[in-house]
Amino acid sequence: MQKLNQNLEVNMPKKLNVELIIKHLGIYRAFHASAVQFNSVIFRLIVGVLALISGISPTAVAIVTFIEFSLNGLLEVPLGYLADTLGRVPSIILGLMMYMSGLSCVYVALILNNQWSAYLFVAHGILIGLGKPFKSGSVEAFYQNALDLHCKNDSEKKLLLTSLTDSQRYGKFYVLISVTVAFFLSWIFNLLNALPHVFIVGISLYAVCIRILWKDYLIFGDIEKRKNNSSFKKVFKTILQNRKIKLSILYNFYFWMIGVVIAGYLLVSLGREHEGSEQWIFMLSFMYGWSAIGPIVRGYLLPHLIKRMSTKAYLITFCANIVVFSSIFLLLYQKVHFTFQALYLLFYGVIFHVSFSAFQNLSMNHLMEQIKKENYATALSIQNIPGFLGVGLYSLYLILFRSGAPTVHEAFISVLIFSLCYIFVIYYFEGNSKGIAENE
Repeated sequence: MQKLNQNLEVNMPKKLNVELIIKHLGIYRAFHASAVQFNSVIFRLIVGVLALISGISPTAVAIVTFIEFSLNGLLEVPLGYLADTLGRVPSIILGLMMYMSGLSCVYVALILNNQWSAYLFVAHGILIGLGKPFKSGSVEAFYQNALDLHCKNDSEKKLLLTSLTDSQRYGKFYVLISVTVAFFLSWIFNLLNALPHVFIVGISLYAVCIRILWKDYLIFGDIEKRKNNSSFKKVFKTILQNRKIKLSILYNFYFWMIGVVIAGYLLVSLGREHEGSEQWIFMLSFMYGWSAIGPIVRGYLLPHLIKRMSTKAYLITFCANIVVFSSIFLLLYQKVHFTFQALYLLFYGVIFHVSFSAFQNLSMNHLMEQIKKENYATALSIQNIPGFLGVGLYSLYLILFRSGAPTVHEAFISVLIFSLCYIFVIYYFEGNSKGIAENE
C-alpha cells in the first residue's frame, strides 16, 4: 500500500481538475469502444456472415448473445457489489482478461475447425458473459467517483450530471480508425488465407485497455476500495423509492433492446439477404455509420444539446429520429438501387448511434446523480438487469424461430414499434420533470 501511495504521488498531475478527469474518462471509453467494435466487426463477419467454422451457422451469433446476456443478467448485481466493495479497477481488469480469454477461444476454434470448435465457441460465450458483469458499470463508477471528490464548486458539480456525454468530446475518431482497420485487416488476412489471425489484433486491443486503465488508476487511485457499509437491500430500496431512477431503468431497457436488434443482428441479417459485392457494401455502410462516423457526430452534438434541452424534449427528439428514419428505410429497402440504399444505411447508422448514445448516457448519469458514490457500480448493475435479460430472451426467440437473426424488415419494424411506444412512455412519465437546461 505504501508503494502504491508513492506511485500515486509521482503520477498525480499538478492540476487534477474535473475537466482532466472527464478527458481521461472519454479517452478510456473511446478506446474501449474501439476494441469492442473492432472485435464486433470481425466476429460477425467471420462467424455470422462467412460462417467459416464448420458446423456452425449464423445462429451461432444468437447462441453466444443468449449465453452472454443471460449470464450478464444473473451476475450483474453480485459482481457490481463486489466491485464497490473490493475495488472497481481490479474488477474491470479481471473482466477484460475474461474477454481476452473468450476471444482466444474463437481464435483456436477457427484454427482447429473441427468438432471441438463448437465447444470452444460456447466457452467464448460463457467467458464474455462472465467478463461483462465484472466491468459493467465499474468503469463509469471509477471515474465518476474521482469526479465527486474533485468537484470544488457548484459549477463543477453540474458537470456530474452530464459527465458521460461531455466525455465523448474526447477520442471521437478512435472508433473510425478501429473499424477501418478491422475491415482492412480482414481483407488482407483473407487474401493470405489467414483470416483467423486477425483475432490476435482484437485480443491485443483489450490488453491496451488494461494498460490505459492502470495508468489512470495510478493517477486517481481506486478511491472507494474501502469497506462498503451499504447492503443490497438498501440499494434496492433506494431504487424502488426513487422515481427518477426507475425512469433511468426504463430508458436503459429501451437502448439495450433497440441496440441488440440493430447493432447486434442487422449485420448478420444484411449478410443473409445479399451476396457478393452488395453484401460487403451494405455491411461496410452500416458499420461505418454506426461504429465510425456516429461517435464523431455524437461527440460534437450531444454535449451541446443536453445542456440546452429539457430531458423530455431531448429524449423524445431522439426517439422520434429513430421512428422517422426507420420508416424511411422500410420504404426504400429493395425498392431503389442498392447504392442509394447503402448510402442511406450509412446515414441511418449515424442517426441510430447518436440516438442510442443519448439514451445510454442520460440514463446512467441520472442513476449516479441519485445514488451514493460507494454504490455506483452496484446501482449501475441493477439498472442493466432488465435490458440484459430482455436481450437474452430476444436472442432465444431468434434461435428457436428465426434461425439466429431477424429479416431486415423485421428488425426495422420491431425498432419502429418499440420506439413509438417509448415516445408515449417518455411523454407520460417524464411529465413536468425538469431537464438540465431548465435547472440552469
